[in-house]
Amino acid sequence: MKKNIIHEIIQWAAIIAAFAFGFLMKDALPSIIPSHWNAAGQIDGYSPKMFAIWFFPTIIVGIKILFGVMKRIDPKKEKYALFEKSWKSLETIMIVFFAYIHIVSLFAALQWISDASRFIVLGMGIFFILLGNYMGKIRQNYFIGFKLPWTLADEDNWNRTHRLAGKTMVIAGMVIVISAFAVPYLRVFAFIAAMIGGFLAPCVYSYVISRKAKGN
Repeated sequence: MKKNIIHEIIQWAAIIAAFAFGFLMKDALPSIIPSHWNAAGQIDGYSPKMFAIWFFPTIIVGIKILFGVMKRIDPKKEKYALFEKSWKSLETIMIVFFAYIHIVSLFAALQWISDASRFIVLGMGIFFILLGNYMGKIRQNYFIGFKLPWTLADEDNWNRTHRLAGKTMVIAGMVIVISAFAVPYLRVFAFIAAMIGGFLAPCVYSYVISRKAKGN
């Protein structure tokens, strides 16, 4: 219960910070705000100021609501009691990550930082490292994790796949963090390689386990 309260405090602090920062800075922000950066770290997408101020905070509130709804409508909702603490941690990680991305984009619009893509890549790397630390604790469900036909059909397959995924996602996150300090184009190649290794390897491993279980 105490840990849940701590998570709630962190989550609401991130939500309030996301809303408050945009609201307080709205007069200082330009009418058009950077919203996307290309492989060279250059801005190649913009959004109207009011859209940029409210979009991510609204998404964050949606994530908060969605996490509460998902475990109630999941056909495997009885499994959530087995990883309640991890579920709450994942919720916090998601909310803080999106709040971070929102604030970084506004920092870039205010010209407080010169290379927003570096901070975004760094944040994504840390995000994957944190997710990886909880992957092995997630039990069967239809919303979070590697929801493959064979992982959903076989609990042992699910558990073994997610234990591996935890390791590969942490490694992928570390590669992405390191790439944040490289030149922009190298960040792209590192990110793609990390995603392939971090996410494809557990899928292949899961399939191999399934085939072996069937004696093929």
